[in-house]
Amino acid sequence: TNTESSPTTKTKTTPVAALDIKHTRPGSATSVGMSSKDEPATLASLQARVRQLEKDLGESESEKLDLQDRIQALEERLSEVSLAASAATHGDTVNTVTGAGDDGGVVGRKGQPQGLSETLKAKDHYIEQLEKQLATTQGEANKTRIRLKKRIKTLTAQINEAKQESSIAHLEMRERQEEDKLDHGDISFAISPFQYEINIQWKALKESLMGKVAQRHTLLQVWPPDEEGRQSKMKVILNLSAQVSEQAEKIARLEKDLEERDSEIRMLMEDYARASSTDFSAKSHTSPHSIKM
Repeated sequence: TNTESSPTTKTKTTPVAALDIKHTRPGSATSVGMSSKDEPATLASLQARVRQLEKDLGESESEKLDLQDRIQALEERLSEVSLAASAATHGDTVNTVTGAGDDGGVVGRKGQPQGLSETLKAKDHYIEQLEKQLATTQGEANKTRIRLKKRIKTLTAQINEAKQESSIAHLEMRERQEEDKLDHGDISFAISPFQYEINIQWKALKESLMGKVAQRHTLLQVWPPDEEGRQSKMKVILNLSAQVSEQAEKIARLEKDLEERDSEIRMLMEDYARASSTDFSAKSHTSPHSIKM
């Protein structure tokens, strides 16, 4: 009896390129002390890191889905082989019986019981091999799934961190631009009461944002040895990341409101300047003879 041989399926995982994420603490060279020329380049570099991390996260998700598909295909193959073995066993048992003799006894074909036994043994052995292969693949899949899950969590945390560093760099660059405009006596950038209130809220949110980033860096430095402690710590870090992202969104909304108010103020100042110029021109062209006594 010919027995089928199934090549051992090996799960290959493409390692995700390890990225060197440098933590930026408040007061470091990447957040404070940059020249105005280096700020756009730093902001562009942070945005490029965010895009690269998102790409790596997508690749990890794709590898996870491919692994699940391979496991499902192997389970379907095992199910098909088991059904085929059951059907073959039932057919061989029926073919073994040749009919009844004169004395009413059942006579089997010569050599058929021995062939049936060998067939059953071969199929049982093949099923055992498939079951071992499935168990090995499932074990490797579980390890890979856990590793990918941890990698995805790490990449997600790194993406949030890079976004927050980009937000901080953007805020500091905008703050320096405002200070430069005020230092150069830009009248169009005069601070209105509304702008003053927005700036106070903006600076408060920025200080809170940098404080939470520093707190998260402190948590990342000391990692608990047990799994329960690591999971609890990861929840705290993700919670802090969510709060930082929420504050960054508030800052973005405040910046948008501030830009709209600045635009309105500039338009009003331009209208006032045009009106003043027109009024002065009209007065300068008024003749003394046209004045009625």
